[in-house]
Amino acid sequence: MYCTNCGNKLNGDAYCSNCGKQIKTHSSFGFGVLGFFFPVIGLILFCVWIGSRKKDAKSAIIGAIIGFILHVILYLFIFYFVVSIIDNTDCFSVCNGHFEYRDGVCICQDAVY
Repeated sequence: MYCTNCGNKLNGDAYCSNCGKQIKTHSSFGFGVLGFFFPVIGLILFCVWIGSRKKDAKSAIIGAIIGFILHVILYLFIFYFVVSIIDNTDCFSVCNGHFEYRDGVCICQDAVY
């Protein structure tokens, strides 16, 4: 990273060692949010910035990891509820609407087989 005022190479201090100008650091929170909603983009940003923009890279990868984990959990819940709705629909049609669902088993009431 270089000073925007004089072009001197910076060593991570808050002020340029050559001209004394304060170095503005930007917030990397936005990259974490981007990585959260789009984990693949967060991973790509991490790979691109790991050498030059370490703080932004770290924020992007943390957001990507959290986003990936929560996306997987969300998809598992959606899959579980869709499967349970399909199972209940089958019970409804087989038992003509008179059934109980106990311990994962459909039990027809007032139905003759």
